[in-house]
Amino acid sequence: MSGDSGGYLNRQRLVASFDAGTTARIHAEKLGEIPRFLVQQGLAKQVDWAWYDVETGTANQFMSYIATCLGEFERWVESSRLVTAH
Repeated sequence: MSGDSGGYLNRQRLVASFDAGTTARIHAEKLGEIPRFLVQQGLAKQVDWAWYDVETGTANQFMSYIATCLGEFERWVESSRLVTAH
């Protein structure tokens, strides 16, 4: 058994989930260059110029990542204000 088989099986599960219609719609503006990669991997399809249906687990993880980044950015802005206020 190859060391990569776990990743391959996980990808198969995600693609099967997408094929079964388990998707979330995400605006491409939030995804940068990622939509093309997800489409190539069988995890998304373009709905119109700006929107993609993305496998739900993948979409949830990505949106959690975006939320975490935005939260950290907000903290960084606040700490920058404190530093420049002194």
